[in-house]
Amino acid sequence: MNEICIFEGIGIDPETGQGLTAKAFDASLKELGSPGSILLRINSPGGSVFDGMAMYSMLKASRAKITARIEGIAASAASLIAMAADRIEIAENAFMLIHQPYTTATGSADDLATAAGDLERMTDQYARIYSARSGQSVAAVKSLMDEDRLMSAQEAIRLGYADALASGTGDAPNMSALPRKHRATIQAARRDRSHGWDLALALASGKRKINLQRDSKINASWERAIAKVAGERGFSTSSEAVGDGWDAVIRKTFGGR
Repeated sequence: MNEICIFEGIGIDPETGQGLTAKAFDASLKELGSPGSILLRINSPGGSVFDGMAMYSMLKASRAKITARIEGIAASAASLIAMAADRIEIAENAFMLIHQPYTTATGSADDLATAAGDLERMTDQYARIYSARSGQSVAAVKSLMDEDRLMSAQEAIRLGYADALASGTGDAPNMSALPRKHRATIQAARRDRSHGWDLALALASGKRKINLQRDSKINASWERAIAKVAGERGFSTSSEAVGDGWDAVIRKTFGGR
């Protein structure tokens, strides 16, 4: 099968000069000629809204059967590109991140108002694409985008943003341009996955609160993970666990809410 890899940021990073532009992506597509199928391998932190939208349009215009395989992470614009595929596979240890497009702007009040309007239109366009692919309503999609939703493989499949797990274990997520809060959540979740990524993500991000002392299996597994992170941060969890319970320890250790 013909392959195209997106293993870097989308668009040119002004600080490093690195990244995959829509022009370079178009050249890669044309080099393949007229293939019957394309495997699109993705491990990208995202980047330029416009480059991402252009790449999405190129893939939608292709007559090839496209399989997107998310091998580490498809974040931001990279997740939009994946939506162009006929089939989306995601490695068990991979992630998908969707959020509202954002930009930086300078100028007069009118200039800033124009930029805000542009962002609203971009958000609407992204939401319609996610909605069409996932089957979720536009309102539900926008709710996830407002949340800066980091999805595990299982959650992405359950919500319709991917079709199936990919074979193999994938690769470490490319987090080079991700916001710090998402990097921290991914790092915490990757420390221990014996009870599944959904639970790991929920606990690490503070979005799910459970009393680990009520479940001996989860307790034993996460006790080790919490102790490791706590040691790296220079404090002990043992005395805190006695007074506050493991829920409080998790929140403090992983920085969740």
